[in-house]
Amino acid sequence: MSSSSSSLARSSRGRGIFGRCFMSGDVLLAVAMCVAMIVANTIVPHHWEFPSPDDPRYQYPVKDPATVPVWLLFLIAWGVAPLLILVGVFVLYLYGWSLKACRRELARGWVTLFLATFVTNVVTTFVKKYVGRPRPNAFALCDYDAVKKECMAPAWKVAVAFQSFPSGHSSLSWSSMMVCALFFLWVRKQIHTQRVRDRVMAASERDGQRDAVDVEAEQFLSIHEESTERLNQFASPLEFQRASETADMLAGVGVANNGNINDTTSALLCIMPLCVSTWVACSRSVDQWHHPSDILAGSLLGAALAIFIFRLKFADRIDPHRLLAHYIVMRSHKSNV
Repeated sequence: MSSSSSSLARSSRGRGIFGRCFMSGDVLLAVAMCVAMIVANTIVPHHWEFPSPDDPRYQYPVKDPATVPVWLLFLIAWGVAPLLILVGVFVLYLYGWSLKACRRELARGWVTLFLATFVTNVVTTFVKKYVGRPRPNAFALCDYDAVKKECMAPAWKVAVAFQSFPSGHSSLSWSSMMVCALFFLWVRKQIHTQRVRDRVMAASERDGQRDAVDVEAEQFLSIHEESTERLNQFASPLEFQRASETADMLAGVGVANNGNINDTTSALLCIMPLCVSTWVACSRSVDQWHHPSDILAGSLLGAALAIFIFRLKFADRIDPHRLLAHYIVMRSHKSNV
């Protein structure tokens, strides 16, 4: 048993070192994205042929100030979103998570948020510069002179007039709020996992007696960062499949319903941040700063990048049913000895 404990300790230390290195890599990537953002803003944008002055699609007035100005967009993405992740971590703390674990998940959530938003911002800017689509208010924005048939506004305003696709407000707001929604859903699953784990450990303490299998199971179930590949080392695929079916029966029905943690209401609460991003995206059409296709493309781009980066950062979490399956396999091996 001591060798098992020492191996778990060594693996935990290894994961800690790897985690610190990985976190440092994330910080370096975020800095690289900031540099790329500065470089992208210095690029002279390509733009379409100037539209006909008679084309009504580009003759809308400039609404200033916009419903969601740039400062408010940045506040939502890099002020409100980190606070929402902090709220999710606080919920974990209320459910008994240690301060060390909460700090770890808070750092992971914040790094994921900033990576997703920085990458989204850089990709959006480069696409804007490359496509060069005129905005619905292009004529008013560049102060077009119909007599001279040229823009009288400064060069930077003309450049802004031809950066409609995709919508930067939509992509950044959807990226930040999607990370928050996914983090809330992850917190919800962790609470479910904790209830399953408590059910497993309660079942292992029959008559107040504990044995080596129960102690090892408790050690394993307490390690959230453990790879799911470790679960398969105690059983053949067929044996583990049968145990998983039993776990589904035990955890999927009993814990899910008794804990009232997997109901529709909690899921809807988790995705409430997406209402903010939807409002921001819709405001760009109301203010006539973007075409509907720009807004749709920006929203999809931001959401897709957020999902991709979130899955990279939070892909090492264990499914609750597999926790029960692991314990069932271990108990069956003990009974066969």
